[in-house]
Amino acid sequence: NTFITLKIIIGDEDMIDVDQKKILNFIAPNLVEIHTKMQYLRFVYAPSLKIVGQYAFSECQSLIKIIAPVIESVGLYAFNDCYNLHNLNLENAKQLDSESLSSSGLNQCTLNFSTVDEKNLDRVLIDQYSLENVCLPNAEVVDFKALAQNESLKVLRLPVVREILNPDTLPHIKVTPDSSAFAKQNRQTAELVQTDCKFDPLKVKEAIQLNTAEFNRILYSKLLPAQDFKSLKGIFLQRQTQIPISAFEKHYLLNFAICPNVIEVSQKAFSECFCLVKFFSQQLKFVEEEAFWCCSCLAQISFKQLLQIKEKSFGFCNAFVNIEMPLVKVLPKECFEYCTGLMQVFVPSLELADEECFVHFKQAIIVKDLKQKQKFQEILVTEFKERAQRLKLIARIKKVAYYAKQVKHYKE
Repeated sequence: NTFITLKIIIGDEDMIDVDQKKILNFIAPNLVEIHTKMQYLRFVYAPSLKIVGQYAFSECQSLIKIIAPVIESVGLYAFNDCYNLHNLNLENAKQLDSESLSSSGLNQCTLNFSTVDEKNLDRVLIDQYSLENVCLPNAEVVDFKALAQNESLKVLRLPVVREILNPDTLPHIKVTPDSSAFAKQNRQTAELVQTDCKFDPLKVKEAIQLNTAEFNRILYSKLLPAQDFKSLKGIFLQRQTQIPISAFEKHYLLNFAICPNVIEVSQKAFSECFCLVKFFSQQLKFVEEEAFWCCSCLAQISFKQLLQIKEKSFGFCNAFVNIEMPLVKVLPKECFEYCTGLMQVFVPSLELADEECFVHFKQAIIVKDLKQKQKFQEILVTEFKERAQRLKLIARIKKVAYYAKQVKHYKE
């Protein structure tokens, strides 16, 4: 599942005979320019990449990580609809074509343009549902219209700005304390929003004592409280057994939900949680209609106890690659519609699969026999499973070798 090339420039002619459906990882250490459309990728390593041609990674909806620190030019729609791509180094970018980053999953963005307006940032940062911070360290003139249409945007860093056009376009946006005096006129100041939030097991004890507590944008609670969760990055619900209808629908910033005792996820409970990467429950048995619909980043969820899924339960879950559901007997209509990264569903107890369970995208195969099960080298969020396991094995071997050497030395 890995494609390796030493080419400096890649065009359409270089990929004609390549079946991209099973290529998850793209390794190109010498690549400087790419001028062909890639598909289905999850990981890209291209440390020398400078020119990203038009449509190059457009609709790579499973693309999680790209290591390319020296990008200078990004073509038309180059990263359009890369829902899983939360970080992209654009600090060296000199040119960003129209809609080159539209509808991607960026959390924050740094651009070194001296002028930021609708001419050099034409619909580039639109429909960024998880974009909260934008840093413009060299911008002296900024047109706020170029940054509109991002409902999650909260803080701008504008250290040298001397002119702001259309300031009323973003009336509630805050600026960092190190922004220029001009930028801070009639604006509240705030530090850049924390975008990287991790679950802290130690906080669970505090939550048990307090019933409900919030730390670093993560809610720790026994049961689901009645409050607004739109700004949260994560939730931990200790005793909750059911996630109610539409409880977290359109919570664009939610990264994970740890609910160890949830048995049922109701209709549209997490629908359009575009940034939800992980849902954890040891008891999950029932998933209702559209429960995880459009959870584009969902990659970690256990199906081991799952008994039933409904129509559109996991539609547009683009991060799925390989799914194992040992107890599920029926795959209903559109249950995995448009799951563009999905390659295999292992269902040994399957009795009925609707012919439209993979409607709009049919590359996935259904496997019942263990002998026919395929293996994939997956990248899970940001690390290779196999590589992590191999590193542990190497560490153990080194440890055994060290003790063997010491024993030999002692005997001598």
